[in-house]
Order: sequence, then structure tokens, then C-alpha cells
Amino acid sequence: MQGNLLFVGCSHTNGFWQDPTTGDKHIWDDNNYAQIYAESLADQQCYIYSSSGAPNNKYPRWIKHVLNNHLVSGIVIQSTYWDRWLMGNNTDLQFRQLDVDHFTRTYKEDEKYILYDDFNTKDYKAIEWNEKAKWESIGMYDEGYPELNGGYDWPGFDTNYMHMKFHTEVGTHLKHEEYCKDIALIDFMSDVPVYVWRINDRVQFPDNFKTYSNLPNTKVFRTPANVWIQENLNINIEDMKLDEEHYTTEVHELIAKHFIPELLNGSY
Repeated sequence: MQGNLLFVGCSHTNGFWQDPTTGDKHIWDDNNYAQIYAESLADQQCYIYSSSGAPNNKYPRWIKHVLNNHLVSGIVIQSTYWDRWLMGNNTDLQFRQLDVDHFTRTYKEDEKYILYDDFNTKDYKAIEWNEKAKWESIGMYDEGYPELNGGYDWPGFDTNYMHMKFHTEVGTHLKHEEYCKDIALIDFMSDVPVYVWRINDRVQFPDNFKTYSNLPNTKVFRTPANVWIQENLNINIEDMKLDEEHYTTEVHELIAKHFIPELLNGSY
């Protein structure tokens, strides 16, 4: 089957899982549909760039890095949850303009695939990490709005970061706008098909992807993998997990050998 594919995604494309008993975290383990596809089906080398907890807005940078270094035949985007964002810090307070591959790590390379993920830092000056909503720090919103309720005396300026981040950005229309801009940018960068999908029906998807572009290269597969597998293979993958979120290797085999071929070859 088709090779030279680039797969990008979060922990589900990273072979991540956390042992419920010991709390030990694993990455690049066998529960990775992209590696399974590259090893078992692809007729040429594939590229996998992923990171556990990654937000969608990391994907354009990753894709640009791979396009700068490899010829790809298609880009497969495992769209992830919208309650995530990217954080950074400059420890010496110097403004920096970084290349797209500044944090890139080549984890493993062989004839079947190249695995990429990110360092959090290379020099302990420019630092970056993935973050997501911590629900225990988020309450009901009663801070009002600075332009309507208080101006410079708005209480939101001094409320805890996680609470305000969720209520003033993550849980708003701004995340849809950000997502659509990222998809438009990826489409613009690419001269190959871009396939967008989600692993389960808990992942947010826009009703309209074409807010900023007609997306001539992008194909959106609207049925989530868990629903498609239930409807077509009569298997409920929600009962097949290594932890609360991450699916077993058997599930990833189903995704690699049944769902991904449908994604690549199905009618849209």
C-alpha cells in the first residue's frame, strides 16, 4: 500500500500509555497504528511525528519540518482534543525566532519509518511544553468581562491561570478559529493530499473546516475511528484500553489495517 506518508498526532500516534498500577509512562510502544501501517502495509518508508499531549497547533511546524527534509505522498493528521495548548519560556528573557525544527528529536530511524518527537529544550534557555486543562483548578466563571465589568479593576487579571485560560480561550470560539487557521496553513503548505481524522467521537471537529480556505488538498473523514470500527467490524474499541484513554495494540492493528486504508482510499 501507499508509502512515503507522514503521520502526525498526539499520544495515540506516539505509542503512549500509562501503567494504571505503577504509574509508569511509556512512549513509542507497540500501540501505534502509524508504526504498524509503516511496518506491515506501506511499500516505502513513512514518517511519524508525534508527542503525547500535543495540541493541534504543533502540527504545522512538524509538517513543515518533514516537508523540508523528505518527499511525502500524503499527510495523515490525527486531529486531537481542543482543550490543549502550547506553552513556552525564555529563561533569559530574550525574544527568539526559532526554526521549525528547533525542538525536533529523531527518536528512531530504519528502512520502514523515521520517528520524530520533540525535546522540551535543547539549551535550557528556550523551553516549550504541552499543556491541557486541569479540571480541578477550573470553577464556574463569575469574573465578568474587562470591557464591561471593571476595566483595569477586572478581577480576572488576578484569578488563577488555569481557570482563566479555560474560560477565556480554551472553552470559547477562539479554539475553533485557531484550529481552522492551522488546517488552512497545512493545506497551503502542502501539494499532496491531507487526510484529517479523529480516533474517537470525544475529539472536537468543526462543522465547517473551510472558514479560511477552500482546502483544495484536504480530505476530512468525519466518522471517528471508534465509530467506524463499531459500524464496519462490529468491535467496540472503547472496551479495549491500556489506561483510561489509550487503546491496546490490537485496536491499533485494526486502525492500521482497516481504518487507515479506508481513510486513504475512501470516497469523500
